[in-house]
Amino acid sequence: MRKLLFTLATAAALLLPAVIGGAMAQSGAGERIQRVANQKLSGNPFTNVTGLSYQQCESRCIADQQCKALEHVRGTGGANTSQCRLFSTFGAAQAAQGSDVGYKRRSVAKTEAPKPLARSAPSFGSAAPTPPPPAAAGRPAPPPTPAPM
Repeated sequence: MRKLLFTLATAAALLLPAVIGGAMAQSGAGERIQRVANQKLSGNPFTNVTGLSYQQCESRCIADQQCKALEHVRGTGGANTSQCRLFSTFGAAQAAQGSDVGYKRRSVAKTEAPKPLARSAPSFGSAAPTPPPPAAAGRPAPPPTPAPM
């Protein structure tokens, strides 16, 4: 049973980013990029580089402390026409074909192990009846209840 639950949990963790519509890239420094397809950002980028792939643009954003988000515009005339725009501040995202946005997020440190959940052992079948609480001072204890037949 535990193996089945572990398998289901692993599958859910792998499929969850695809289900919510965003992909995640992660650096070893505790930051990751959450990718959102077919969006563009409003605002002014602090840098604009042409000819980079989305992955190269993402790497630049992760490496730059000033970068909080990126916009990658896919070029229509080959790789050299693509644009990588890095933002330190930005406005709302808008729908845009041919452009992807990436938001820098902090991630959980890889050195921290998740804390185990405290669980009680499952009980099956009938258990012995619990004893009644001790009688209050000055009152006699109630008579025991007979077990059902």
